[in-house]
Amino acid sequence: MRAVLAAGALSIAACASPQASGAAPIPHSDGGLDRDAPSADAVAETGIDGPDDAALDQADASSVDVVEEATAPGDYCAVDGGDAGANGADDGACTPGDTQGSRCGECGTRERACGTSGAWGAWSPCSESDQAQCALCSTATVGCGFCGTRPLACRVVDDSCRWTLGACDASGECSPGSYEADAASCAVGAWRVRWCSSACAWGPWAPCSPQAPAWDPLEGAPIGARSDFVSVSTGTSWILWGGRDPLGAPLDDGASFDAASSSWSTLPPATLADAGGEAGASTAFAPRSGAAAAWTGEELIVWGGQGAGAADTKGDGARLLPSDGTWSRMSEIDAPSPRVHALMVWDDADGMAIVWGGQAAGGNAQATGGRYSVAADNWSAVAASPLDARLGASAVWDPLRRRMIVWGGRSAGGIVRRDGAAYDPLTDSWSAIADAPVARESHVAFWDPAGDRMIVLLGRDGFWTGQRGDGAAWHAASNTWTMLADLSVSGYDVNDGRSASFALGYVWVVGGDGAGTGSCTAGGARYDVALDAWSALPAMACGRSGHAAAFLDRLVVWGGRPATSGWVESAERLRPMP
Repeated sequence: MRAVLAAGALSIAACASPQASGAAPIPHSDGGLDRDAPSADAVAETGIDGPDDAALDQADASSVDVVEEATAPGDYCAVDGGDAGANGADDGACTPGDTQGSRCGECGTRERACGTSGAWGAWSPCSESDQAQCALCSTATVGCGFCGTRPLACRVVDDSCRWTLGACDASGECSPGSYEADAASCAVGAWRVRWCSSACAWGPWAPCSPQAPAWDPLEGAPIGARSDFVSVSTGTSWILWGGRDPLGAPLDDGASFDAASSSWSTLPPATLADAGGEAGASTAFAPRSGAAAAWTGEELIVWGGQGAGAADTKGDGARLLPSDGTWSRMSEIDAPSPRVHALMVWDDADGMAIVWGGQAAGGNAQATGGRYSVAADNWSAVAASPLDARLGASAVWDPLRRRMIVWGGRSAGGIVRRDGAAYDPLTDSWSAIADAPVARESHVAFWDPAGDRMIVLLGRDGFWTGQRGDGAAWHAASNTWTMLADLSVSGYDVNDGRSASFALGYVWVVGGDGAGTGSCTAGGARYDVALDAWSALPAMACGRSGHAAAFLDRLVVWGGRPATSGWVESAERLRPMP
């Protein structure tokens, strides 16, 4: 572990109409919020001396970052510098059969036993904790609230090392990029808006305008409601394909949304030329959900997925060329074993799709992969990874170094991981990257080219019962991590079923489950990667979960369910945001 810190019936539900103009002000003001979830601009290591306990406090219960106050004695910080006195480690006489424990390494333990002669035996090798988030007794500072700061210390909690949060000094009045919209001061049908600056202070009110920040309804896609479908943006259009209908049957149809014309079109049927049959014969590309997909710049690649039953896991693939509406079969020779929810990235320099991980028919996570060349229509194996098999991991493509970065996930035994590795397809080799200060599964990850880094946000950490609101960034050049802001300051309660997109230097997160309420949220938030700040987005007309989103000229969402009992086919598009 490294502590590297520089930081039964089909139900189709309808949505409510958008809020009418001239209504009460949109409730997006951040004034008065005083969350003390950590919103770290950077985590700066300040040494390994024991922190002053008086300066530390348990996190506010309103925060998604509640951290149990550590109860371990402060002398845990005196490890491996001499055994006498460290955690009761005494080198004097002992009673035969007694055992003694001590802290060691970054967050490990060791033991020794008293021999028949009444003298202590040798210490066992140091066993580091798989659940550790930090190096024992490290201290740091992170941002929080609105331009505030708070101390952190690494303490022993539940027999592992976790960050313990101090009180937040939130000195600002709003979250950078957030806004207030007011209709009372304008003529009927008009609004005025003011925005929060990067200094966490409100700017002046803009003139009244008929266009307030809001979502506009779009015509729904010409396909039925579904879940677990392919969603790929080409930059100018958005392709949806496959998935599973509300009754659980796999699907093989799809649609495409064109940003310029704001219109949908139906994708051609997924029929493939039958190379082994008569001339002109064709076969259908089997319906499926949970397929891996990528956009090559010209074609959509779809591979793997789940068919009609648990044992019907797919190991074949197909390519769709939207320009002429044709599907073509991908070679299956040397392809990876069948699996669902595999990770896939596109290597544009070499014209290859790289697949890794996923889940086999028996439910076991996979730690193997393959490389598919579009030009040659062939597969080659990916070298053995240093990472163990896991589910809920992420993969991004580093275009500068031409590497796939795989990180996080949950491995066997239910351990949520914070390790990762980089795969170089040119040398067919892997290299480990520094362990992160957070552990996550089912998170989101994006490559930030401006910062030459991987952004990791949200997800589950194995401790907190729901989705986390914070994250971390891995800096490729220095192989170090920094903590990132927590979205709880935006007032948006993130949960499972949310969508996330990265565009224009922002991560856009909307919707999700209603945390046990039986409904789904319409809220959202936008993360500014340059400012490391979250701000609220206007509420969608339809709360939804399990939907998809893509950023074209603006953020567009489609599908999902507004409650636990129904599904929607509606779409919405966000108006341009400053």
